[in-house]
Amino acid sequence: MQPSFLLHPLDFLGGDCVKGLEFFPAMGMTTAEKLALFRDVVEILRSRFTLVNMETHAGAVADANRSPVRDLGSLTSGARP
Repeated sequence: MQPSFLLHPLDFLGGDCVKGLEFFPAMGMTTAEKLALFRDVVEILRSRFTLVNMETHAGAVADANRSPVRDLGSLTSGARP
C-alpha cells in the first residue's frame, strides 16, 4: 500500500496568522516553522515515492483493485453462477 498524505489549510498556517484556533494541534507553531517542516517532509517523501495529486492516486488505487468482469446475464434468467 502506498502512503496517502492529505493536507489541511491549518497544516500551513500558524498561530501567528490565525487567532482563536489555539485548541487545534500544532497551532502553537509559527507559519514559518510549519512551512519549513512541510518542506522537509515533502523532500523525504519525494526521495522515496513518486508524488502525485489525489485524482492520480485514486485512479491508480481503483485500477489496482479492479476485479475481473463477470457476465451477469445468467443471473437474470434465474440461473445461479
